[in-house]
Amino acid sequence: MSEFGRSRLASLSLVLLGLAAFSASSIAAPRDEITEAVIAGGATNTANAPRAVFLQAFTAVAVRVKQRDLPEYAAAAIQVRPDVAAKIVANTVRIMGCHNREVSCAAVARLVSVTTAANPDSAVAIAAAAIKAKPHLSSCIIAAASAAAPEQRSQIARLETYFSVSLLSLVVNDSDAEPWHGSGTLNPANVVDLRLTGEVISPEQPPSSH
Repeated sequence: MSEFGRSRLASLSLVLLGLAAFSASSIAAPRDEITEAVIAGGATNTANAPRAVFLQAFTAVAVRVKQRDLPEYAAAAIQVRPDVAAKIVANTVRIMGCHNREVSCAAVARLVSVTTAANPDSAVAIAAAAIKAKPHLSSCIIAAASAAAPEQRSQIARLETYFSVSLLSLVVNDSDAEPWHGSGTLNPANVVDLRLTGEVISPEQPPSSH
């Protein structure tokens, strides 16, 4: 990477750190909306909700949110359920793509920065999920994740050095890589964890009992 490129990424990292700090105070309301959606989906609380139910509830909320507010909603969801952090980020990037055909470096970098700040322990998984969704933005993603979780900088940097679909599958659990059935019209039921349930859960048709 050229000196100019490194300088741009360094400047972007500083801006994103400030945005992450500002966003932390904006998470309470999104958390409440997600909680309401989870309970409406039949779970008693967010902590114990099945992963598929939680992800569907998050997506149902996120698809109605303006793109600029999506990072705060994703961060709120990750704070509640860090076990599905990678899925939340991957789904959010896809929702961004439904807002705009071309998702910008700045938009994905802000998402990665805010979500990583919400749960630094998930930094590598968050960055890997974002790169899998938008591999051409890997430099932006790595810079944002490294700035938000500097103690994991070396592990995050390896994602770019050793990037490939097969290697990323070792970082993001295979169940985090569910197929995307997106189209011009986004249905939240298409974004749920299909590999966990084996079926699409829709609001009209509750999951069958086994």
